[in-house]
Amino acid sequence: MIGDVGTYAVRVLLNERRDEIEKRFGRAYLREEIEKLDARACRPEGSPSDVQDPKEHLLPGDFSIKAGTDERTSEPAVSQQLSDDDQLAGLPGAHVSSILETVEALLPDCLERYGITKCEPVGKGGVLKALWDFCASEGIDPETGKKKNDGVGCTFRYDRIPIRQFTMEICELFDLFPYRLWSENCWLVAAEKGTQLVDDFRSAQEARAKASADAVFEQGSRVGFDATHHRTDIDLPAAVIGRFTKGKKRLRVDGAEISYLTRENYEALERYFAYSKGLKS
Repeated sequence: MIGDVGTYAVRVLLNERRDEIEKRFGRAYLREEIEKLDARACRPEGSPSDVQDPKEHLLPGDFSIKAGTDERTSEPAVSQQLSDDDQLAGLPGAHVSSILETVEALLPDCLERYGITKCEPVGKGGVLKALWDFCASEGIDPETGKKKNDGVGCTFRYDRIPIRQFTMEICELFDLFPYRLWSENCWLVAAEKGTQLVDDFRSAQEARAKASADAVFEQGSRVGFDATHHRTDIDLPAAVIGRFTKGKKRLRVDGAEISYLTRENYEALERYFAYSKGLKS
């Protein structure tokens, strides 16, 4: 897996639940986390612009509000945005190209070197839906589009799924299940040499960050001193979260008991807004 989960949902909540979030977190911490989210964000073309930059609404006085409006999107509108973007989340073409280009830039000939066979974007419904779809798609004939078998199975672990601390804190604040949250700039990748791919990808990012910080430092700018903490910065986290297996069983293996991945198809953020709307009506 490349990327971390729940990032798009966090950006929506930063836009829609400003007051609650500001009460919980300090302004400096929020600013830092928003900058990190913006640096990693990779929204599909045509996405709602008022969600694309949540910091414009989060810290008024520090950022300018968009010209012509000072209204925040209502909960029904957010739900509609999620529905409108659903079609984008299911079209892997552009997403797959972007991640493969990213990896290829750092690790030339990555497809052959690591045996990468397939990529699946983690979008609406979160990593668990993406994992189910990933396995089920192996049972579809690519030529006819008809089902030929039950696909493949897998074993996976929650404790290996990359997730930012800030995302976990937001999930705790709004009582959200992070592994069913809409993500962006996040992919499931099937590779024969997955562990080596993860190690090399992380090392390549660290080397690039160090080279960038060193270049600034050598210019004699004070920014060089401030940039030293970026020497081991990782733009995109990566981890081996499980293995694909023969048969159709899809199992989580890091809990107190082995549990099955089910074919639930929901987005935790949509449920949250629907529940919040019900309480207010």
